[in-house]
Amino acid sequence: MRYFLIALGALVLGLLLEWAWVRLREVRRYHAVRAVAQRLGLQATHGDPHNLTRLPFRIADRGTNQRVPITMHGTRGTTPVRVFDLEYRRSLEGSPEVLDFVGTPTGAVGWEAVRRFLNVFTRVRLTCAAIEIPQGRWPNVSIDARGAAARRSTRQALARTIDLESDEFNRVFHVTSDDRKFTFTLIDALTMHWLLGNARQLDIEVGGRWVLVVSEQLPPARWPDLHVAVTGFVARLPNLVFEDHGGVRPVASVVEERHRG
Repeated sequence: MRYFLIALGALVLGLLLEWAWVRLREVRRYHAVRAVAQRLGLQATHGDPHNLTRLPFRIADRGTNQRVPITMHGTRGTTPVRVFDLEYRRSLEGSPEVLDFVGTPTGAVGWEAVRRFLNVFTRVRLTCAAIEIPQGRWPNVSIDARGAAARRSTRQALARTIDLESDEFNRVFHVTSDDRKFTFTLIDALTMHWLLGNARQLDIEVGGRWVLVVSEQLPPARWPDLHVAVTGFVARLPNLVFEDHGGVRPVASVVEERHRG
């Protein structure tokens, strides 16, 4: 009993220390984001003022307890800016990242207890940028570079995988969607060229009237780069996407940008 209480006390102390460290880190990060935002004429806010975790993105299926601790938002020129940190607890069951590391855990002694324990402490931290496509009605498409090989190994993802006409592109990116026609319209040769040159470390999701770019958590000084990435992606999309599925480009000088490549 005494050893149990000692272990329990050590666990509680560890949790309190972790909570204090996370809060301190978050405060420091917020002040760094605010400095970047002020330099750009934008705002930094604790939390999720735009309800970004409720947007129709498939990243919501990757974990639980999602939260947005910090958001940088405002308008640059005529383009709304939404760059934010996203955190969630990884769900180990069926997670391609975990399955790629440990293999399928069939028959492992004590696996369920280990899984539950790790589920509590395993947290993913990302930085994202979102842009709204007014009047858009776009099917969901995921273009993943981060962990593409692991995601291809899951049966569910494999059933929805779409290979495009470039072998190099297919090696770097894992594309999934339930709408093959829209996917081939969305990712034409110019878009593939831009993705290969600018998005090898990013995941991109399209759905409804939103486009989301996802990165590993970035230092605040690089947050503007992620906004440039999401606007650059939209600027280079084919006109046929907007003609067939609605939407107004939120990026200025679109024709020049697209032909500039």
